[in-house]
Amino acid sequence: MRKVNKMYQNAIEENMKSMRAYVTELKENVAKLEYQKELLIDRVLELEAGYDDLNCHWIIIMGWNLISNLIRHFRSQLLIYVLI
Repeated sequence: MRKVNKMYQNAIEENMKSMRAYVTELKENVAKLEYQKELLIDRVLELEAGYDDLNCHWIIIMGWNLISNLIRHFRSQLLIYVLI
């Protein structure tokens, strides 16, 4: 009986380590995406200050939307694993 309990305990500890590593990776991805979003915002402001090129604005806004969606996705994944 003790061997079985020890096996379950070891399995639980390994699963917890794995989940912690995954959550850490998600947090890192969110931080990277938020940084890229800030860079895009800065670029948009530079473009607006310098000239009005609609194609550049459209590309940057599409990139910003993509990064925002990825941030939401990673945050939702992070929330799921935090609640588990």
